[in-house]
Amino acid sequence: MIHDGIHTGLVRPGMVTDFALPESRETLRTGDEVLSFIARNLEPYRRFHIFMRTLPALLAARPRAQVLIVDGHEVSYGRRLASGQT
Repeated sequence: MIHDGIHTGLVRPGMVTDFALPESRETLRTGDEVLSFIARNLEPYRRFHIFMRTLPALLAARPRAQVLIVDGHEVSYGRRLASGQT
């Protein structure tokens, strides 16, 4: 696990055993395998493309894992792509 600016003394596993995901019918529970990618925005500087390329191998190795991606939809670095490009 790589922490990028997360104060792990404050943000760590605690007493909460269930977490209902907003806007979803899913609930994460203690003992669930969860792989998370959290970034201000999903862009190459945040290595999101590398994360996505690794998912097939990770999920093949850990088929019960759930993937949780938290992001924004803006451009933090560089410039916005031309209309119609992603």
